[in-house]
Amino acid sequence: MLRSLLMGPAFWLGLVELGGETQGRVPEVLRRRAIVGLQGALELPSPVVRSDLTIAMPTLRLFERFQLSRVADLTAAGDPYLYRLTPTALNRARRQGIQVGKLLAFLESLSDAALPPVVRSSLDRWDTQGTEVWLVRTVLLRVTTEAVMKQIMASPKASRHVERTIGPTYAVVKEKDLPRFLSALAELGCWQSWSG
Repeated sequence: MLRSLLMGPAFWLGLVELGGETQGRVPEVLRRRAIVGLQGALELPSPVVRSDLTIAMPTLRLFERFQLSRVADLTAAGDPYLYRLTPTALNRARRQGIQVGKLLAFLESLSDAALPPVVRSSLDRWDTQGTEVWLVRTVLLRVTTEAVMKQIMASPKASRHVERTIGPTYAVVKEKDLPRFLSALAELGCWQSWSG
């Protein structure tokens, strides 16, 4: 139980540092951070809420970092810690009963600067519309002629990896199936060229 507390909440709050990690094994070394009494003695830098929906949170603002982790995803640890407002994080906050109005009030209270207008409008839009844009990694297949596309689509080994055609000479291939798709193309005698 002590190990769980030290490697979990104590680490997340910045009270301890972990070390001695090896591939696939838990850390073997633990060091207490020297921050006792420091927060009251120093003027801590303010968090910065940016218009790209990221928040730069100073390391020593432990309580605010904990609160922010409930509504934003950590993208980089260090000084400052970087968080990003994402649909996943906002859905997590919603499941915890945190409404967008409360989130906006929290973000406004974090920074000395005014909240960028795009942050407010983006959160309001997400609150009413939800997620409107998805980015998906795919592989674009481009062939020289319609006949080549027909040959590929006629092959059960190759066509099963084509997610959808988007024109007579273009198709989207499932990225996870790319090695098998390339093998199927080789069996058809189709030479491939990569770009990008």
